[in-house]
Amino acid sequence: MTQDKYPDRKRLDLEEMRQELVGKTGKSYWRSLDELAKSDDFEELVRQEFPRQASLLGSLNRRDFLKVLGASLAMAGLTACAPQANEKILPYTKPPEELVPGRSLYYASAQVHNGYARGVLIETTTGRPIKIEGNPQHPDSQGATDVFMQASILDLYDPERAQAVSNAGAAATWDDFAAAAPAMAQDGLRILSGPVTSPSLTAQIQALLDTSPGSVWYQYSPVGRGNTYAGAAMAFGEPFEPLYNFANAEVILSLDCDFLFMEPGHLRYSRDFSARHRPISADGIMSRLYMLEGSSTLTGSNADHRLAVNPAQVEAFARAIAARLGVGVEAPTGEVPGQDWLEPLAADLQRAGAAALVLAGERQPPAVHALAHAMNQALGSIGSTVTLLPPATLNPGDP
Repeated sequence: MTQDKYPDRKRLDLEEMRQELVGKTGKSYWRSLDELAKSDDFEELVRQEFPRQASLLGSLNRRDFLKVLGASLAMAGLTACAPQANEKILPYTKPPEELVPGRSLYYASAQVHNGYARGVLIETTTGRPIKIEGNPQHPDSQGATDVFMQASILDLYDPERAQAVSNAGAAATWDDFAAAAPAMAQDGLRILSGPVTSPSLTAQIQALLDTSPGSVWYQYSPVGRGNTYAGAAMAFGEPFEPLYNFANAEVILSLDCDFLFMEPGHLRYSRDFSARHRPISADGIMSRLYMLEGSSTLTGSNADHRLAVNPAQVEAFARAIAARLGVGVEAPTGEVPGQDWLEPLAADLQRAGAAALVLAGERQPPAVHALAHAMNQALGSIGSTVTLLPPATLNPGDP
């Protein structure tokens, strides 16, 4: 007697399938017999793949169901297709040289992400931006793009985007602010902004602050660089912005740092890392990446060796490695995650020497960043795979 391998699965009813085919003409297609029979397994698959549209399954056949899905996707592409305002159309007496009817016009610009500007090319049609790509001639993007850059075009067509000045939820003007500014200056003006790396914008804000000596400028970002700067200050006595050179790195240790996706300059880092992380590179040496992380990241998926750890345990691991590299820190006495990593990883980093690179993620406390700087200094990597620059974020109010 043969035992059923799937005892809980409902058997297909051939009579129901025949009834489903009665009266149908022309060509019809089904992905499987389960779909033809509208079995419970198929309906569960639809609910998992298309949860929002699953309620339509009972009243629509498969073809109509896919039409509804296709229509919803098509409508998503019409977000920026607002009707033009009624106006008179007048021909150019002398058309601009760069304007050719039916052809897109491109502008070089910059897109700010977490305070850092990235070079972009903006494609426009009849004066309307429709596409953003990386600028091939910009040293950061080098023609590359990411999801944030692609999605930024939607900000221009956001119907809820602020189009006027407001005060306490009511419409206002800049003249209203100028009139009220002297009274506010007596108590001190407070300015709240995101990270600012533009010297010109910093100078403008500083000029406004100078008119009110008691004023304070605050910067806030949920993914700021505070831990990075504090860690550099612990290691060198003053804050620095680390700039990594993955083109020179042979052995990389990432301490919970998603440098392929989240770090400033990740577009350039991705290009340099990918060029070196292949069997046939420019110098014939393929880089090796060791990754410690608390959750799955893009960088972790590209690592040669990945260790999933509790983020709170990264510092203990960093101390254990630093002690083996000759950094003057005390090795942890308790249990350290990845015990089998410590000796071969330390040997690999020492072998690479100045071609090694240790970096820490912003989610880690300043102590981990300070340990990363100490290890890079012990390996001779500073000036080779990592360069220390003045902080890019500008805020005269910072201590």
